[in-house]
Amino acid sequence: MTDNTYLLGIDFGTESVRAAIFDLAGRPVSFAATTYHTTHPHPGWAEQDPEEWWEALQASCHKVIAASGISPAAIKGISYDATTMTVVAMDKRGEALRPAIMWMDVRATEQAARAEKSDSVARLYNGRGTAPATAEWYPFKAAWLRENERETYDAAFRLVDAPDWVTYKLTGEWTTNINSAALRMYYNRDQGGWPTDFYETIGCGDVFSKIPENVVDLGTPAGELSVIAAQLLGLRPGIPVAQGPADAWAGQIGLGVVEPGVMALITGSSHVLTGQTDKPIHGKGFFGAYTDGVVKGQYTVEGGQVSTGSVLKWFKDNFARDLIQAAEATGLNVYDILNKQKGPATRFRRADHQRVFPGQPHPVHGFEGPRRDLGALAAPRPSSLLPRHPGVGLLRHRPQPAGHVCGWLRGQEDRRRRRRDEEPRLDADACGRHRGPNRPDRGR
Repeated sequence: MTDNTYLLGIDFGTESVRAAIFDLAGRPVSFAATTYHTTHPHPGWAEQDPEEWWEALQASCHKVIAASGISPAAIKGISYDATTMTVVAMDKRGEALRPAIMWMDVRATEQAARAEKSDSVARLYNGRGTAPATAEWYPFKAAWLRENERETYDAAFRLVDAPDWVTYKLTGEWTTNINSAALRMYYNRDQGGWPTDFYETIGCGDVFSKIPENVVDLGTPAGELSVIAAQLLGLRPGIPVAQGPADAWAGQIGLGVVEPGVMALITGSSHVLTGQTDKPIHGKGFFGAYTDGVVKGQYTVEGGQVSTGSVLKWFKDNFARDLIQAAEATGLNVYDILNKQKGPATRFRRADHQRVFPGQPHPVHGFEGPRRDLGALAAPRPSSLLPRHPGVGLLRHRPQPAGHVCGWLRGQEDRRRRRRDEEPRLDADACGRHRGPNRPDRGR
């Protein structure tokens, strides 16, 4: 490989698919993103159309190549990530039989409750059996499909997690990535692999015929880019495709958390607190330790919160539509604008003056207390849909016309500029004397 060699990374998140081109030193060349939609047919349900994923990936690939200015022939390798616990039912032709059941979908609550009846070794992953199983995980969604959409379940040649859907679409190969298998499907290499007794208790002991048998470690070649996929994505066929993981654990790897004793906080639509250990530990208060789930020969532990960034997005969409317009007009990030808002705590109504909760005069009451900056919880990947510096300041917003907001932003910038101009100029020595030995540089 030469200096003219590049790599393509693909990130299937909850809100959009991002494509990025990097050189061999890991320096980013260009980024592109394309959004898709989530539907909620019933409370607690969340679905997306895999065909829309595929179209969005094509769009992102063409945009990122165009933005890079490089030849597609210079891209020599591909890897990817996607949301996990997102279950896709596929026929023998690789076509989706129904919308994908998303990771945050909790329709399988009844099926998850059956885990309490099991004494399987699988329960080691759920806090050594002290934590209830979550309806989001693969076996429970599989059981729900079997019981509620039996025709679809029987017709499914493969029932796969979203990263394995990506593998098939890119290469035509059926694989199961070790990350999804260990972290969300109860696969445990130390204990013989698949816990068939656990799946039988849940109600889907026959699902293993629908799970690809080839369990592939992360970074391992899963296949080559197929001719059809290459044509649609604007790339050359035959490029090696490396097995990718779930999105949060791709973030863990990107943060360099690949050694025992180190942990990472991954945030976006949700929070994941994850880390590595050199031995299998299980106990109350955390999930895991998952065998080989991120780094072969190590174990992964985790905790998390389902709704974090998604809550901020909900607030923005329902209570700050005027600021969305202002952000679009000024090219700024709407969350940055929300953080700059000042004023007393207030009560809120939706920008369209519709009540969120019928019968309640004010759906969200004022929040008291000091302003707190949560900017340290920045998303590990670029996205125009996630907050860069979310904070409680956004709860102090009173809807204003977009023109007023733009004027306010310009005024803020003018005041900052005047203050800079009026500040005395101090040389480096004077600055050092002013701070003194026990006063840290506040600019750092």
